[in-house]
Amino acid sequence: MFGFGILSGVTFLPLVGVAFLLTQKGDDEASLRNIRWATLATTLATFALSLVIWSGFD
Repeated sequence: MFGFGILSGVTFLPLVGVAFLLTQKGDDEASLRNIRWATLATTLATFALSLVIWSGFD
């Protein structure tokens, strides 16, 4: 119903988040905070896409 794009987004968006996290360097508090925010943003975006798919489920 929604096409291949949203399902691919749910599948591969976490991989994009992991790729971003692998580029983050440092053990200071600012780096850890950025990693936490990037993780939260990736998780919420994936969850939002899954809700779109779920809302269209018959």
